Amino acid sequence: MKKSNDYLALAFNEASEAKKTNKETIDAVLGALKDEEGKLWVFDIVNKINKELFDSEIYQYNSAIQSETFISHMKHWVFGKVLPKYEKKFSMSVAITPGTSTALFISLSMNNKIPVLNSDLTWPMYEKAAQVVGQKYFSYSFLSNKYTFNDVSFKRTINKIFEKYGAINIIFNDPCHNPTGYTMDKNDWKKIVEILNGFVNKKINLILDTAYIEFSWTSEIFFKQILNFNKNINIFLSYSCSKTFSIYGLRLGVLFILTKKSISNDKKISTELLKYTRAIYSNPPTLPISIINKIFSNELYFNTYINELKIHKDTLNERAKIFLNEAKENKLVHCKYLGGFFIFIPCKNSFKIYQKLKKEAVYIAPIDGGIRISLGYLNKNEVKGLAEKIKKAL
Repeated sequence: MKKSNDYLALAFNEASEAKKTNKETIDAVLGALKDEEGKLWVFDIVNKINKELFDSEIYQYNSAIQSETFISHMKHWVFGKVLPKYEKKFSMSVAITPGTSTALFISLSMNNKIPVLNSDLTWPMYEKAAQVVGQKYFSYSFLSNKYTFNDVSFKRTINKIFEKYGAINIIFNDPCHNPTGYTMDKNDWKKIVEILNGFVNKKINLILDTAYIEFSWTSEIFFKQILNFNKNINIFLSYSCSKTFSIYGLRLGVLFILTKKSISNDKKISTELLKYTRAIYSNPPTLPISIINKIFSNELYFNTYINELKIHKDTLNERAKIFLNEAKENKLVHCKYLGGFFIFIPCKNSFKIYQKLKKEAVYIAPIDGGIRISLGYLNKNEVKGLAEKIKKAL
């Protein structure tokens, strides 16, 4: 049987080919954002700045000053109003990375002798990264029978791991989990905090992938809950500039490492982090950093970007409302949706459903345990009627 990543690759390739010969093809596979005309949605301000940059702002190695400026912008952008609380509680080490995937790989590499726990419904590359690093990989049942966060399975699996190991790496892709689109609400995070804070004598590394956070409806809840973890829990928070600024191919992310507040921690983690970044990619990409520094350093550019981001979010939310309303009308069961690119429909034999829908020129992402719909990759007309087609295929 094929793995999930094989299915995803197949769906992506077949949808791309089908689109060439049939303009009516519905392609709901890729985790990117298209506009209502079907083109990749790039911010106008990003395009404008890109055309205005000097060669030195594109092709030269990224400088220390550029990096420091960028990191300062990202701290304030990502954490917002709660940044002072984070700086008060944690020692914070920061690295600029070529995309979120690199940030995650560094997080695992820095804790390479520690087993990894992740949900069973997941982006397949997490397990691939753990395999490359050479880590034991475990999973728990992400969703309960009611399609809510399965805290019982989560806690039970952690207990089993701690029977043999004294430390653990735990991956969370939240808000807007890929592939399910599920976002932890306040009660979910309270349960997670309570469970993990109960292991006071264990080393816990919480590896957080926040790639879709800017499209979440509940990001404030997320950042407030993270502050409630005990000091024995280290936070590795990766942030994606690729999706936030529609620069997918330029590969830019940020890794924030939050540990117990101390001068020795600051020096130790920063030194370790520098070692890994220098060994893996040496210097972060200059072009996307130049673009984002321009956005945050110019009030007119920044306000233009904020307005465009709002349009992106509003359009995505409109697509979601269409699908969610039609899903309700057709009694189509799906995971809770609180923002983001994806909606997940739990089902058995997802690849058979994929093959049925393909005959209707509809391409979705078949995942173990269900099918993923990328609302970001559809316009509103393509969303209309999709819930009914999926219901019939099921």
